[in-house]
Amino acid sequence: MNQDEKERLIALCEQGRFNEFNSVFASLEMKQKMDFIQADNFYCFHFFASKGYTNILEEMVKCIFKNANAEEWDEDEALIFPFEARQGEGFKKALENHHIETVKFFLDEDFTHLHNKCVEIIIENTQYISLVYQQPTLKCLIPEMINFACYCDLETLKRVLSVLPIEVLMEVVADSAWGPFEIASYNNAPDIISYLWSQCSERIQRIIIRVHFPQSLIVAAKNANTEAIQAILALLGEKQKIEVLSFEDYNTFVYAADRGALAIVKLIWEALPQAQRIEALNASNFAAYRLATQNRQAQVVSFLESITPEIQRKKMKEAVLQTVSKK
Repeated sequence: MNQDEKERLIALCEQGRFNEFNSVFASLEMKQKMDFIQADNFYCFHFFASKGYTNILEEMVKCIFKNANAEEWDEDEALIFPFEARQGEGFKKALENHHIETVKFFLDEDFTHLHNKCVEIIIENTQYISLVYQQPTLKCLIPEMINFACYCDLETLKRVLSVLPIEVLMEVVADSAWGPFEIASYNNAPDIISYLWSQCSERIQRIIIRVHFPQSLIVAAKNANTEAIQAILALLGEKQKIEVLSFEDYNTFVYAADRGALAIVKLIWEALPQAQRIEALNASNFAAYRLATQNRQAQVVSFLESITPEIQRKKMKEAVLQTVSKK
């Protein structure tokens, strides 16, 4: 396809002569279509997105998919290259020009990777965050934007929350099963944990203690994220610590021992009063000691033996032997 033919197709769209464009475009061979789409670093792909020509964009994507499938590419991945060729320029312009149907097209959850790229772009710009919040059909993105920001850093989270009413954050925290606190614990982000807590009302904080902190501690223990656990425990009173640490038969303690996270095992041990320490050791038939032994976590095994009275120590070792004999 030469430059004159390409410019003619663009002119047809600029003049709103979509039927003529579609007729000409449909008559092209696949190679000609792809030459048109790929020309000038995917200029037309982004141009039509910026104008809100969603129907034309859909036809282009069909061509990209068909071409990619012929080369055994993943369909979703095939869209990333043209999208990033101009740093998402078409999507950004569609947002700025309030072409909501085009924005929604890019955000289609069937396009997993492309969807995530678009969310990344949105949360990097307060103008885009505000545009999303003001559009009723895009408000479903709000929880995802907050969660996505928690995967990034505190600066990004503050940027998102600077635009949204604080009630929105509290709704997201209250309604989510895997939400901001779990994500921050997974990423070992104590600054995000502390900041989120400071933004929530006492009522929501009670929900966090009951619903999110127990699971967040387990997530952090599974990933040996000591700082996240320290941040959570620092926010709690003595009774609250017992409440969250005893969750699911002291599973935070058990997972920490299982993973060989000695610093977390010690941290939890010191946070628990004497009576709960014995319960934690005994939990699920001495699970912490059994798993640490089976997984050859020598430092954790040595520590648990050093803090356990002789009578309990014998029972712990018997539990290990019983487990081995059953295999």
